[in-house]
Amino acid sequence: MLERSLRKITKDTEKMHGCELLEKYCQLFNTIFNSEYTYIAEVGKNCIGGINIFHSKKNENIFSDLFIYSIKNKPCEWIIKNKKSLVIQGNLRETFKQIDIFEKQNINSYIGVPIFNKDNECQAVLISLFSQSNVPQNAQMIMEIYGPRISSELDLMRQNTVIEEQYYLDPLTQMPNRAAFSETLKKIKRNNKYNSVIFIDIDYFKTINESLGHFIGDMILKKVSEELSYFTNEECEVFRMGSDEFAIVVFSESESKEYSTLKSEEIASELISHFNKPIKVDFHELIINFSVGIYTFNHLCSIHDIIRYADISLYQAKSSGHNTILRYTENMKENGQKKLLLKNELVKAIQNDELDIYLQPQYNNEGNLYGAESLVRWNKNGEFISPVDFIPLAEETGLIKLIGNQVLYKTCEFFEENIQYLPKSFRKFSINVSPIQFYQPNFIEEFIEIFEKFDISPSRMEIEITENVFFKERHESIKKMYQLLEYGFSFAVDDFGTGYSSLSYLIDLPFNKLKIDKAFIQRISESDRYKKLVESIINICNHMNFDVIAEGIENQEDFEFLKEHGCKYYQGFYFAKPLSRKDFCESQLLKLEKT
Repeated sequence: MLERSLRKITKDTEKMHGCELLEKYCQLFNTIFNSEYTYIAEVGKNCIGGINIFHSKKNENIFSDLFIYSIKNKPCEWIIKNKKSLVIQGNLRETFKQIDIFEKQNINSYIGVPIFNKDNECQAVLISLFSQSNVPQNAQMIMEIYGPRISSELDLMRQNTVIEEQYYLDPLTQMPNRAAFSETLKKIKRNNKYNSVIFIDIDYFKTINESLGHFIGDMILKKVSEELSYFTNEECEVFRMGSDEFAIVVFSESESKEYSTLKSEEIASELISHFNKPIKVDFHELIINFSVGIYTFNHLCSIHDIIRYADISLYQAKSSGHNTILRYTENMKENGQKKLLLKNELVKAIQNDELDIYLQPQYNNEGNLYGAESLVRWNKNGEFISPVDFIPLAEETGLIKLIGNQVLYKTCEFFEENIQYLPKSFRKFSINVSPIQFYQPNFIEEFIEIFEKFDISPSRMEIEITENVFFKERHESIKKMYQLLEYGFSFAVDDFGTGYSSLSYLIDLPFNKLKIDKAFIQRISESDRYKKLVESIINICNHMNFDVIAEGIENQEDFEFLKEHGCKYYQGFYFAKPLSRKDFCESQLLKLEKT
């Protein structure tokens, strides 16, 4: 019997692992021993059962996820304590009268075998219960033979459980992660009802991270996760998707798409209201705002599309001014597709050298050509694409760095070739540098490397930057400015008055010129308040020995007002629109008698 039983058990289980194997052992032991019950139970503190219980009743396979009972004054207590197998024949009910199940199920005999882990600790017990008074010959031996295999499988299953938990948990916040989010979507898509996802992004988190440091940033994420966990219940589950982005799955399980969407909007509104009060992190009190995108779906929608459409609605919410809730609409999809198409075309334009520079002249009080601003233009198959459309996209995608380098190269190339033909009044040409480009760690090295390819004095170049450069990484930005000043370049603050304007900039920052934004210049004739504001800016700069240039001048009246109140330099359509390199040469701004 022994040899035949071992062969059958080995053959029937040779390709099995994990739960399948342990359940099969219980079934085979039941059949071979003709026992009433066979089960494997993990050992806990003063109990057996718990996470993994495998047991089989005669002619029936049963798997229970959770089954726990106390071992006090039971056979298992002796097995665990003595680390030995225990066989009780015939008098089981007499010995353990307090165990009701033995009486109810007419159990008379018992075999219990300890299952040891690698540290020789009893991690589980393999048990067979019999109605007959005598246990089968060799039953104990067979159970002990397979003890090590059972032990190995339990160890492996425990390791896999830990790995699985780690796979589905975000290590920083201990919230379910993106993988868990996808698994949840797979499950709820089976019910053929409408459910929703809410995508959440912390507004200005990058700025918080940069200004307060990543340690505080992580603490904020933990605190936000803790607060968001209050929204986890039978109807909602919260996930951390990565960085500062979270998601809530709303189990509305409705026949109505509109009902599911409205329910999600209510939850999103509650969420934003919940965070209206400041949260305390370290020594900081912060108001956390969110941008929120909502997408409602049923079983016909793929997980890829659920995530994509929720992302689109989130992006639109962020673009609409932050602290905003938006549900997905088909218009968003169309806008997103147009944007993706434009991005792909912009990449090709950069690769195919389709971007070019246009030059807008700048004049002094005497009407002489003083300088020129280099502006990027995109001619796509004869159609000009407005910088308003592609520059923000380039900044968002990081393409602005490549564009900035091309503009610098072409500007230097043009002025190296033509600077000898410029009038004596011409002092500087200027180029715009995006904050995104300026923040690059190797910006200065790349900028100077391109510039030094040409025979031009750095005193001839003026770098225009907006006030936004100083909103983030202020100290690093000032440091870079001083390095470039030392090399010989000069700086102008572009679009003054439209960003984070502060009079402290006029004192703290090493710039040489201030450009008054056209939004103020073009309203001089509309309001005395704008006249006084522009006049005040000019007076402050003149008293502090800064050059002032007004941009966006479109008529003689505005020009005469600016000249009368002390402005020295001018730029706008009143004088000249931005010109192609060829038109700039042919406009008599350059002497054409090149010899």
